[in-house]
Amino acid sequence: MISFVKFWIWEMLSARQFVGLALIGTLIPLTQTLTLVEMTDVVTKCALGQNFTEASIPGLLKAEYSFDQATKCFLRCMGHELKVYEDASGVLMNAMWILLRPGRKAEEENEFAASHAKCLEENLAKVPADDYCEKAYATYKCFADEWVALVKEMIVVPSVDLVFGV
Repeated sequence: MISFVKFWIWEMLSARQFVGLALIGTLIPLTQTLTLVEMTDVVTKCALGQNFTEASIPGLLKAEYSFDQATKCFLRCMGHELKVYEDASGVLMNAMWILLRPGRKAEEENEFAASHAKCLEENLAKVPADDYCEKAYATYKCFADEWVALVKEMIVVPSVDLVFGV
C-alpha cells in the first residue's frame, strides 16, 4: 500500500519536488499537530480498514468523501487515529481545537467550543447511541468546513516550488 502512495505521489511530482515535499512533511509540521506524511499514513490505514480501493486514496487525501456507510466508518477511524474522537465520549474538543487552531488566537478557543457544542448537540440527538459510524459522521459534519480547509491547505503545499525553485 505504501508503495502505491509513493507511486501516486511520484506520478504527481518530479523527483526534486518529491524530495522537497518529503522534507517539508517530515521536518516542518504544516499544522501544529499533523504533517502531510502523518495524514497520508492515517488516511491509508483507515481507507484499507474500510476496504476502499487503492485508487480511492488520493480522493480521500483531498477530503473528497461520498458519505456512504464505508466513508462514515472511515471518518470514525480518522477521528480515532488523530485522537480527536472516541466512541464513548464523542469529540475531544481540546484536541480538535489544537488540530484546527492554526491561524486563530488562543482566546478564540471558548467560542470555538461553544459554537461546535451546539451543532454537536443538534446532530447527535438524531443518531442512535449504538450507531458508531453515524455518530462519528454527525460529529464530522460540525467540523467539516474547517477540516476540509485544513486538508486542502496541507495537500497543496505551495511552498515546495518557492523553496526549491522547481
